[in-house]
Amino acid sequence: MFLTITELILTNSIFYYFALLPLIGYLEIHYLLKYFPFSRYFKREPEIYCDAPHRIGPRQDLPISLIIKDANKYPITLINVHIRIANGSDSPLEFDYKYNNKSNELWFEEIYYIDHTVLSGNLKIWCKIFFERKGKLKTVTN
Repeated sequence: MFLTITELILTNSIFYYFALLPLIGYLEIHYLLKYFPFSRYFKREPEIYCDAPHRIGPRQDLPISLIIKDANKYPITLINVHIRIANGSDSPLEFDYKYNNKSNELWFEEIYYIDHTVLSGNLKIWCKIFFERKGKLKTVTN
């Protein structure tokens, strides 16, 4: 005998909670519930990410993108972006991009291209973003 989804939800309360999981699974660091004045993940900072493609074609430069979201609500001063790339056998490559500009726009995006002639094999990429918010120096590592 097969049960319908509704019967499963009504008979087993644990399925009800699993059905709601996609609705509460997304984490937004700028969202606070109305009747809960605290949140474990709430930060008064913009969201800062670095991202790179999983795979690139032969003789293509590696693009690494820096994305800063919601800097209009939480303005920062971007100071430095440090990118470290290792392939396991050679010494790691390090790139520094110096800034000293204030970011107060909704969406800031910058793409850094790493020359394909210095890259080979499987790579591990670390990005450190140094910024200042309200006079305090902070670091984000991706």
